[in-house]
Amino acid sequence: LLTLAQLERVGTPIKAERFDLPALVEKVVGDAVYESQDRAADVSFKKPAEPIMVQGDENLMRRAIENVVRNAIFYTASGIKVDIAVSRRDPKWAEIEIADKGPGVPSAALAHLFEPFYRVDEARARKTGGTGVGLAICERAIRLHGGVVRARNGTPRGLVVEIGMPILVAAITVIAAPSTTDARKSGD
Repeated sequence: LLTLAQLERVGTPIKAERFDLPALVEKVVGDAVYESQDRAADVSFKKPAEPIMVQGDENLMRRAIENVVRNAIFYTASGIKVDIAVSRRDPKWAEIEIADKGPGVPSAALAHLFEPFYRVDEARARKTGGTGVGLAICERAIRLHGGVVRARNGTPRGLVVEIGMPILVAAITVIAAPSTTDARKSGD
């Protein structure tokens, strides 16, 4: 709850460190799979061959992505596939897609998934625990990093969460070489 309250404050500062987004997601997936061995979901992970550098608070991004990955594994039955992929959508934008084959959510609930304390089903909330702030933390953390997060129902079932992040574009300083005229003048 404290994290959510801090992220809700206007002007919340975040760290500005460079990190490789696919490497971060790979760590999150590895940890989540290890911690959920009893669930036995079949998790696949795809990442690009090249790093995708982003800028922001790596720990905060880790927590945001963890919430979605853990939910996907938790709500997917044993032996059913969860697909997680990181890709470069275009030169300035990266995308993380987490697609489970769980029960999905009612269409009317999709617009509310990232609201604090929202639970798709109160009976499920009592059974599974949690406070209903994980996806709200995710949405605010991603937004603070200039990104977006969306959810849609998969086909034929399941939930697909897409996280879009701006890619860090390195500033290049061009140092002009002296012209041949300048070189001749200095040699005189």
